[in-house]
Amino acid sequence: MNLNLFSKKLSLFFLTFLILLQSCQVYDKGSVSLEEASKTELRAKISTVDVAKIKYKKIVFENQEYFGLKKKNGNWVKFPLRQQNIETLRLQNKKKSTWATVGLALGFPIFLILLAALYCGTEGCIKLWD
Repeated sequence: MNLNLFSKKLSLFFLTFLILLQSCQVYDKGSVSLEEASKTELRAKISTVDVAKIKYKKIVFENQEYFGLKKKNGNWVKFPLRQQNIETLRLQNKKKSTWATVGLALGFPIFLILLAALYCGTEGCIKLWD
């Protein structure tokens, strides 16, 4: 195989893997109040009564009102939150998120090595690429 084509495929695989690592977030199972969420400044995942799931960077309390912060077009936007519209509010579990990221970072390459070992027997490797 052409070395240039192989390096392009390897670069693409590596960038995809980095995106996977950054998107690993685990949320606690228990629901908390808006007041508790605003004090923690953790990421929050809200399930609304109309079955929508919305994620916010954090919940803030300003002028006697709660807001969910999200980044849109490079700017932080505040979305007003009403307790009566919220079914569950779950906070990010930083410890579990870290372990999930580490597990993915270690587990995925090990999985690929085992997969390659399945394709490579005593008679040589099966050609996977052109």
